Amino acid sequence: MKTSQNQTGWNFAARWVAITTVTFIITTAIAFTSMWSIVWRLLEGLDQPAAALISGAWVGALMGLGLGTGQAILLRDRGIKPMRWVVSSILGGAAGFALFSVLTSDGNSPTPRLQLVMMAGALAGLGIGLAQWTVLRRLPNAPAWIAVTVAAFVPVALLAYNGREGWEWLILLTMGVAVAGITGLGALWLLGGSRPAVVAQVGLMLTIGLLLAGCGGSSEPSVRFSEPREGASVSSPVRVVMAAENFTVEPAGDGAIHDGAGHLHIMVDTPCVEAGQTIPKDETHLHFGDGRTETELDLSPGMHTLCLQAADGAHTALPGEGMTHTISVTVP
Repeated sequence: MKTSQNQTGWNFAARWVAITTVTFIITTAIAFTSMWSIVWRLLEGLDQPAAALISGAWVGALMGLGLGTGQAILLRDRGIKPMRWVVSSILGGAAGFALFSVLTSDGNSPTPRLQLVMMAGALAGLGIGLAQWTVLRRLPNAPAWIAVTVAAFVPVALLAYNGREGWEWLILLTMGVAVAGITGLGALWLLGGSRPAVVAQVGLMLTIGLLLAGCGGSSEPSVRFSEPREGASVSSPVRVVMAAENFTVEPAGDGAIHDGAGHLHIMVDTPCVEAGQTIPKDETHLHFGDGRTETELDLSPGMHTLCLQAADGAHTALPGEGMTHTISVTVP
């Protein structure tokens, strides 16, 4: 009888992972694609904190919707009202991610990026976990569900922010499996009747593995456009935010060259400069020798390519695959 119960419990967990992965992937994909194609255009004119609050709530709500919908399909057989579960997930996700977005809205936080990413996952998981706990609170060990949800979202955030360009769908799939797998193990413990020790061991191994995978981003220096994203539809003047990893952005100053440091340039509708060549300065080769990482570009209607390129203090293009990042945007 005990073996049969265990098999039923693990079958419950497997269905939880399969269904929740699908629903989470769908709404998370919608969240991020709509963010750059629709939401930011609607938020133009708002100050930065207000825009961050609304955009964060939008992304968090859709992530909560995807997670909660998949979970609710399984929980309806456990005496939990699906609509209440989904609504709580939406509200919790919106609150958690909006809080993170507002706290980091100025873009000048001295906190290292890895810590910011982990904070994003922790706050999103905390918001959803607390909201879902209100539905589960009468169950034994229900407060543990909050920790389960936080543990699920921290590796998800690390995977999202450290994923390689061009691997978006694989990263999204991994994120879905991660959040569904860890919450599924938590549900197996709270609702499935399996032994806590077994579930805890499996959950710990899965969480550690995902954290290692998420933290395993490249240590090579790189630069990238944080905003806008590839393929975005934007209004002119276009707000551009540049970011660097393992590379210090500094003013060009008197032309001094420092290892691992330099400043940024944007090439508008013209190819990146070959490494080792001096970057010219004209209307299509924009220099940010003052160390800036934000600007606005006046672009005519149509499709445009933007190349972000790092150079040293002498304006010489630096070698390395990560020292350039090219995107295409469209101005309606």
